[in-house]
This record gives sequence, structure tokens and C-alpha cells, in this order.
Amino acid sequence: MPEYEILKAPDIDKHDTPDFMREFHNHARRTGSVATSDLIELSDHLILCRMNPTQYTPPSFIWVGRQAQSRAIFGNSWADNVHKSQATPIKNYSQPSALGYLSALVQGFNYDIVRFQDAEMSGVLRRLIMPMKAKPHSSYGFFATMIHYEEFDLVSGPRSNSDRQNLN
Repeated sequence: MPEYEILKAPDIDKHDTPDFMREFHNHARRTGSVATSDLIELSDHLILCRMNPTQYTPPSFIWVGRQAQSRAIFGNSWADNVHKSQATPIKNYSQPSALGYLSALVQGFNYDIVRFQDAEMSGVLRRLIMPMKAKPHSSYGFFATMIHYEEFDLVSGPRSNSDRQNLN
């Protein structure tokens, strides 16, 4: 079962948070979580989801950006067909994933770390989930999620995506 840890808002400003995640969080805070034209610059790194999470299932995927790290982790075939599936390939991940989206609805955002290991893959996912609005005074319309992935090698420890790409 994946380990799940919710982080607090000040953790976003720490040195180990990737810059693009900090930029996304600052954009949402600056705009009141309204999807402005500035968000388009970040959209290639985002995963967009419907507003339909439950306690046990994450929301349905709408779209995965071309530079979203989930595309690098799970592959283009998965990312291009997310509208057909509600799950990532990580086993036993649905409930921890769903809890992050529900937390984002209550808190206005969710920043968490999920550590997982199974027969096929292992690693650490750092997720920033923001419920977003189309207009300033409207209700939330979709989730925008940004993840950062570190592969975990049992021999040498964490390895970032850039390290993994350099090995290929």
C-alpha cells in the first residue's frame, strides 16, 4: 500500500519543491484559483480532472499535458487515453489519490507526497492539486494537478526524472 503524507502550505516554499510547482501554486494564489491566460503557460505540465472525486475514487481525468511528468512515468499511450480510465497504473493508489483531491476541495489546494513500491514500479510522487475556476465568482469547475516524480532505485536511492532520462 502506498504511503501518503499531506504537506502544509509553507512546505511549498521549501527548497526541495520544484520551481514549476511553486510557480503554479503562486499563480493560483494570485488569481484566486481562476484559470487565467497565464495558466496556459503552465498547462503543458498539468493534469486536468473533473470535479467528481469520492472518498474511494479519484476524479476522472480530462487531459494530460505534453510535459506532465505522469506522461513520462506511465507512457504516452496511457496519457492520451486517460478519458477511458480513472486510474493510474500504481496499484492500491486510488484511495490515497482520492483523499488528496477531497483535501484540495476543503483546503483550496493539496500538496502531498506518495511513496509507493510494487512489482512493476517504485518511486515518490509529489503532487500539487488545485481546484480551479473559470471565472472569479464561479464555483470550482475542474482540478489542475501537477506532479513531480522521483524514481526510487533500491540500490542507490531516489533518482529524478532528469537523471533517468540521462541514463537512456
